[in-house]
Order: sequence, then C-alpha cells, then structure tokens
Amino acid sequence: MNSALPTKFVSFSTNHKKLIFLAVLLILLATIVIGFLANSKDSNVVAAPEIVTQSTDNPSEEPLDDYVWSGRPTEPKYIEIPSIGAGGFIQKVSIDQRKEVGVPSNINLAGWFIKGAIPGEKGLSIIDGHVDGISKPGIFKKLENVKVGTEFTVEFGNGSKKTFKTTGKSRVSIAVAPAVLFSQDPTVTSQLNLITCGGQYDKGNRRYLDRIIVTSVPVSA
Repeated sequence: MNSALPTKFVSFSTNHKKLIFLAVLLILLATIVIGFLANSKDSNVVAAPEIVTQSTDNPSEEPLDDYVWSGRPTEPKYIEIPSIGAGGFIQKVSIDQRKEVGVPSNINLAGWFIKGAIPGEKGLSIIDGHVDGISKPGIFKKLENVKVGTEFTVEFGNGSKKTFKTTGKSRVSIAVAPAVLFSQDPTVTSQLNLITCGGQYDKGNRRYLDRIIVTSVPVSA
C-alpha cells in the first residue's frame, strides 16, 4: 500500500506549519520589544520603598506627580499644613541602619514612624520630613515658622481626615532631640510630633546640628 500523502496535502501542511512558526516568532519579537521599551522608560526611575529602613543623606528630589501611595485604610496618607504651604504624601518609615527614625526617600514626602501610634489614636505619633535636599527645599522647609495654635490635617487611606492643632515648638541639638521627640505630654491621650532638621549645617558630617520639633494634638470633632 502506498503511504505517501497527496502532493497538495503535503504542500498545505508545510505552509501551515510555516505560518504558525512565523506567528509565534512575531509574538516573541513583540514581547521582547515591549519589555525593552518598558525597561528603557523606567531605567532611571527608582521605586520608593514601602517602608524605609535605610536612610540616605542624598534623598531624591524628583517631583512626585505619578507617586502611588500604598498603605492600609487606617494609615496616614497625606499631610497638609496650609499656614506654611506644606503638603505631601506620607511614606512609612521604621528604624534605620543608624538605629534612628528613618527619613523619607524623597524630599517631597513626609515619613510616618510605624513603631509609634497612628496619628490621632491613643499614644505618641511621629511624622518627619526633610528641610531640604541638595538643591531644593523639602516638605518641612518652613516647619520652624509654624505658630502654636496652628491647625493642619492628616488624610488617611480611606479618605477620612483628622485635624490637629500645634501645642508647642522647640529647636534642640541632635543629642537632645530623641528625648524630646519621644516625649508625650502626660495630660493628653493622643499626641503627634513633627520633626525636621534645623540650625547650622555641618558640611563635614553632611548634617544639620539641630532639630525642629513641633508638638500637636487632635482637634475634637
């Protein structure tokens, strides 16, 4: 019995296989090109860490037009202090490599210390921010100008907002700053402390010699 296939069938089968091969090849090439373009576009973009555990002396100064906040509905998302024109998203920070409160990875971000309380809840909360970067002002550039009695707001992941009123302001040395920062007025249930750098800049050690600390309490509804 002749097992050879008809000439027309062989030709169709061969052409069909070629078409399938070309289609697969084109799909693979398209995938490679798309991946290359995506990597090229994002090659200079450094993603902000979800929780800062490594502080830097050279934070990013890039605008945050496309910043995507991540966090739980009950966590602080955005802080706004109208009296000094300050406002920005809040990044989560923890203990850093120096065993200190971590600082935001971008000068336009504030940092909520996750080892403390959630702002407005029972206990002590801390939000820090840069006074400046290498060439641009930071989110808390004018924190030292805040007056006692000033109100500001913190927005949370679920869209709710809480209003706070400043109760005090101090400028202290680096050595004294931790004790002041982690102090809570025993007469209040909930306290939020804001902190940034201040005073003279030590070029040798690349740091400011003082800290500006503003205390506040939630305003009752």
